[in-house]
Amino acid sequence: MVSEHEHVCWGGGHRHEHHHALSVQGVSAGYDETLALEDVSFTEPCGRTLALIGPNGAGKSTLLNVLAGLMRPRTGSILWNGKPLREQKQEIAYLPQRSEIDAHFPITVQEVVAQGRYVALGPWRRRGEHDRAMICKALEALNLEKLRDRQ
Repeated sequence: MVSEHEHVCWGGGHRHEHHHALSVQGVSAGYDETLALEDVSFTEPCGRTLALIGPNGAGKSTLLNVLAGLMRPRTGSILWNGKPLREQKQEIAYLPQRSEIDAHFPITVQEVVAQGRYVALGPWRRRGEHDRAMICKALEALNLEKLRDRQ
């Protein structure tokens, strides 16, 4: 398991002195005339778990869509390591939640995690040793090693 003091950098061989940080400042977003988020601000360093808790319609999914780049905020800024998040799409992985599992399309936990390497690899390259190491680090960081072969 990754200790709280160990930093896991998910980039391909990137090194840096400071941990990455997600900074959301004054973000508002919505659909047509409906405002779903208003003036949301927070800063979180990487390696931490952040929970979004609230009732249906509170804007949790909207915030995730904005962070994933699927929606543009109406106002505010989103920075990853001090730079606009929209300029660093290779740094973001988003897997929407599904409540049911399709037994006709079996995929293991490890294969789902491996999909996060798609941006780095592109459609035609095969995973190499570095990719396999990143997948193992991700499974370890999420404490999923024992579930790696489970659907």
